[in-house]
Amino acid sequence: MEVFLEKMQQVLPVLGIEAFVQTTSKPASEAEKEMLTCKIKNVIAFGYLTPNGIVVLAKSEAVLDER
Repeated sequence: MEVFLEKMQQVLPVLGIEAFVQTTSKPASEAEKEMLTCKIKNVIAFGYLTPNGIVVLAKSEAVLDER
């Protein structure tokens, strides 16, 4: 049953159902967030993790063509 619940916790948010998404009691301040950096060739992007995924910050760059 635990394996089934783990799989459901992975699949349901992808489908837009956030019934099992854990929420925090207080929002993390900017200082508490661990900043992520992605550097590939001449492209750089910044962001941080949230319970719902990754938030990409403004001024981040992206590649238009898929690889």
